[in-house]
Amino acid sequence: MLDFGIAKLQRQRLDQAHKTRTGSLLGTPLYMSPEQCMSQKDIDVHTDIYSLGVILYEMVTGKRPFDGDGVYAIISMHINDAPAQPSCLRAEIPRMLEEIILRALAKAPADRQESMAVLHSQLELARGNSAASSEALVRAQRDRVRPIPLHQIGRASCRERV
Repeated sequence: MLDFGIAKLQRQRLDQAHKTRTGSLLGTPLYMSPEQCMSQKDIDVHTDIYSLGVILYEMVTGKRPFDGDGVYAIISMHINDAPAQPSCLRAEIPRMLEEIILRALAKAPADRQESMAVLHSQLELARGNSAASSEALVRAQRDRVRPIPLHQIGRASCRERV
């Protein structure tokens, strides 16, 4: 999974390496996870899940969960604000899909899906395709998936964010 904000086509010699300065901001704030926004060092797959959650939110609602005037305003929203429920923006969004997206956008990495396989499986189940999700479910069970009640995942009411 790439950070869609920093992905670019570039000619490079094989012996060159892409290097960044320590402590510099790398990524597009619109798609960065809270832990990236806080410059945490123990970034893992949960960051990619969050970024995909932002993309899924944007795909189903036509709006980003967090948008503002300036980089620091957006970073602050990723860290502190709960996204509006997608169904506030489009009432026809299935509840199961909304729950998957909101879980991917959970502030704490441990509250997000455990892996992309689990997220894939959930999306397949949401569209009614249990056969396509079976392999992902097997991998998820091997990873000892533990469900997280949605009431533990922050989200704004329709009135707060719309």
